[in-house]
Amino acid sequence: MNYEDAKICSSCLDIYGFVYSKMGVFYQKCDSKCLNRDLKKGMLLSEKKQKRWDGFDFNEFVTLCYCCGAELLKSGSRWSVWFCEACKKRVLEFNQEMGTSVIPIGRHSLMNGIGLKLEPSVPKIKIEETIDHYRRFGASINHLDQWRKIAKSCNWRSAGLDSGQDVGVIRYLSSVKGLDKEEAFIGMRNFFLK
Repeated sequence: MNYEDAKICSSCLDIYGFVYSKMGVFYQKCDSKCLNRDLKKGMLLSEKKQKRWDGFDFNEFVTLCYCCGAELLKSGSRWSVWFCEACKKRVLEFNQEMGTSVIPIGRHSLMNGIGLKLEPSVPKIKIEETIDHYRRFGASINHLDQWRKIAKSCNWRSAGLDSGQDVGVIRYLSSVKGLDKEEAFIGMRNFFLK
């Protein structure tokens, strides 16, 4: 995988640009709510309106860890994990300590232990509990999205990056290389426990 041409958007702090892999060449757009999304330099006119990429559940090839924002992760699948190994370990330990999936590790409910066993007659109470679990899961995903924006923004400032200029992914990653991942996790945990 080669992402030398990919950048971090200074507006939404998401990755955009060309990513090259054995599967082909992909143009990844930044956050769908980004006001500058379709004005990115280097984007071909044909990439402004993308159909879903073959072999992907959605058009995202790479993302940054949702906790520390300091490691690049493969993405594009509903089964993609949102955390680097160090952060994922802490999240799983925290969820186990809490007795439930407070911080989701990925977008699919089954990855987070949420689901209903198919039985001939499922008690109504079990169905209601599962529906409630799904609601909390959706809220947790939204909460995690808020946290990852905060984490990336803190990284951006602490690395001394210019707030009005997009930065290459490689430069960004080298700027945040020494980040304390445990401190990032503590911040995320506290954000979820508020």
